Amino acid sequence: MPAISGANLTGISSVGGATGVDFNDNVKARFGTGNDLEIYHDHANSQNVLLSTSIPTVFASNDLNFANGANDTFLMSIKNDGTVGIGTTPETWNSSLTALQIGEVGVLAGGNTAWGGYFEVGANYYRDSSNFKFISADKACLTEYQNSTGKIKFKTTTAGSADGVITWKEPFTICHQSVTGGDWCTILNQSIEPNGTVYYMNFTLDGSGKGAIRGTSNSVSYNTSSDYRLKENVDYTWDATTRLKQLKPCRFNWISDDTNTTLDGFLAHEVTGIVPEAAHGIKDETETYTDDDGNEQTRPVYQGIDQSKLVPLLVKTIQELEARITALES
Repeated sequence: MPAISGANLTGISSVGGATGVDFNDNVKARFGTGNDLEIYHDHANSQNVLLSTSIPTVFASNDLNFANGANDTFLMSIKNDGTVGIGTTPETWNSSLTALQIGEVGVLAGGNTAWGGYFEVGANYYRDSSNFKFISADKACLTEYQNSTGKIKFKTTTAGSADGVITWKEPFTICHQSVTGGDWCTILNQSIEPNGTVYYMNFTLDGSGKGAIRGTSNSVSYNTSSDYRLKENVDYTWDATTRLKQLKPCRFNWISDDTNTTLDGFLAHEVTGIVPEAAHGIKDETETYTDDDGNEQTRPVYQGIDQSKLVPLLVKTIQELEARITALES
């Protein structure tokens, strides 16, 4: 070990003793053959400075905590699994996720590609090895960006207990779907017209309006595009009565309705061949999906019907009946 001379001690207040090695302001402790790591205190700016010509790295076998001067409040905590807490000590997260907790309940979290490439922004939740859980006894919410599916899911839940398992509700999901001719887009709460009409939701295809949900202080209307400038081959002479007679109105009750309330309507697949635009989906269709445990499951894809699409057929049939009645009366 080389001897320590007086010149080597310039700027050093003391060596050894109860206080260790004391350095004066702006006196640098240099490490490495090329002095590429420097530690010093800048009195003028009250800064502690760590400089390195390489990438600075801090090694800690346990959690790394940054506290205030009194060392009684954590300003930031970095756990050895990479989870970070700002103003809080973070929860223990699933090892496939990296999370940043901000304050009491703020959360940013991201998953690796094996997890599906998720990125999440939320409040009052964390994910352990198997479940979503509450940070504190309150409600929780989450916006989930799914890289693997291209979906954005908005999730909420009622209040629970700290560390209790969360069961999410998904009131709204945005998913991108390319179709022939362009991409669909959904816009919420777009604008208010001078007459007070509110556009609650606008549907567009490549910037052109295709439909809207509008409302006033008294009602809501559901509109689809019907401008004559969008149509061609317009024909007013076609047989509606024959097609109308093929429809099979029925009475039924929903399986899920414990009261067995009887309703009037149609079965979607029975309408498909008569008024195709009124029915949606394929009879007995199913799809596969992966559940939260990574298992592949099968579920039905139910058909739907837009009964408003039957109105033109009804109106045209009434006109044809009226014409026949007028001919008979004359």
